[in-house]
Amino acid sequence: MDGVCQLYEQGLKASNPQLRHITYDVTDLFNYVDSQKQQQQQQQQQKLQQQQNKLQQQKLQQQAEAAAAAAAEAAAAAEQVAAAEAAAAAAEAAAAAAAATAYLSASTAAAQ
Repeated sequence: MDGVCQLYEQGLKASNPQLRHITYDVTDLFNYVDSQKQQQQQQQQQKLQQQQNKLQQQKLQQQAEAAAAAAAEAAAAAEQVAAAEAAAAAAEAAAAAAAATAYLSASTAAAQ
């Protein structure tokens, strides 16, 4: 009990340094002890909330990184599709040019 009284007196002196003589009744002491428990509970709740917020932030960061990786993969796939389409178009154009050249050669040969 002496330790609790000393703790209470230290708290009173810390909150009011000019206080020279401390007088209190047991009700004040019990109220102080109860308030200390409440403060500890509030501090623990705040720490828990901070940890939950940190975990949530990490989860969101991981989701954002996964989405960015998926977007990069989609962009690479789109580039590959575009390159394949361009190659197919070039092959078509080359085939058309070859056919036109063959037609012109045949037309020229027939005209002679």
